[in-house]
Amino acid sequence: MLSLQISDEVLKKHMFSFFPSLKQYPTKYLPLIFSDESAIPEHMAYLCPLCLKNFIYYIPTQLRWSEVFSLDHFPPEDLNGKLTVLVCKPCNNNAGSSYESKFSELIEKQCFNQKIPNAKISTNVKISNVRGWHRGKFSIDETGQYRFDLTTNQTKNLPELAEWENKPMGDWEMNATIKDGDENKLIKSLLKTSYLYCFNHWGYHFAFSASANLIREVLNGHTNYPISIPSIWLDNKIESIELEKVTTGVTFISEPKELQSMFVNIPIELKHIKYKCIIPIQIPNPTERSIEEMKRINQSILNEKSVTIKI
Repeated sequence: MLSLQISDEVLKKHMFSFFPSLKQYPTKYLPLIFSDESAIPEHMAYLCPLCLKNFIYYIPTQLRWSEVFSLDHFPPEDLNGKLTVLVCKPCNNNAGSSYESKFSELIEKQCFNQKIPNAKISTNVKISNVRGWHRGKFSIDETGQYRFDLTTNQTKNLPELAEWENKPMGDWEMNATIKDGDENKLIKSLLKTSYLYCFNHWGYHFAFSASANLIREVLNGHTNYPISIPSIWLDNKIESIELEKVTTGVTFISEPKELQSMFVNIPIELKHIKYKCIIPIQIPNPTERSIEEMKRINQSILNEKSVTIKI
């Protein structure tokens, strides 16, 4: 039998926090766990919020599960994510291998494109009069200028590379291809984080909603998100923004009325470049016209040069 690999404390916290909302949807979860629905024992249960298939359940003197579960940080730990929630191993592994393993790298590429000091990206370069391609990193210095450094000691067996590295600036060319980050992976990573914030806030009332189903369809590659994201990055380069005062997590824009909508404000931090930002992700409202409203509001925000909102 698979080992559950989580502590009693973590399990109890999730059961008591999320089972009250799960038990409101008996037709959604009971058939997954109990074969005889005419004799359901007293129990508590927890479903993986991402797949809504794998489960843990407890009946007196007995604990059972369909799959290994582990704590998932959102945002990821290397982006200073503080919150955690239990997800099943298949969902965790699939997200990691499909799109989330390079989440911090994708964020740093965005920082590099914005010329944030100390942001770095790795690439291969071809240098005039030096044989071969060479691995290195482009970075942004404190003045906003580009800098290139070799990432490995390649000069020992290549005298002309050592000569190039040590000589004063002269006539030479460097060719490098810097690929943009995979925007689709960035979108999925941000949507998954938004999804877990919403689940943490509303439990299975969110997980079984049409809004959550849309996000799961995007994460599974079955459809595209109806609006462009991230459309806005809030950081200290925006003079009117005081990041410390911006509400993070699930938020609602109440004013102006024409922009009323649900957002998840995702706090991101890259400590090695001392960069912080908040990325607002708009999520569908629980209405029949939610998608049309999302598109309208998203376009209105993008068109506004200046807008004052109330959260």
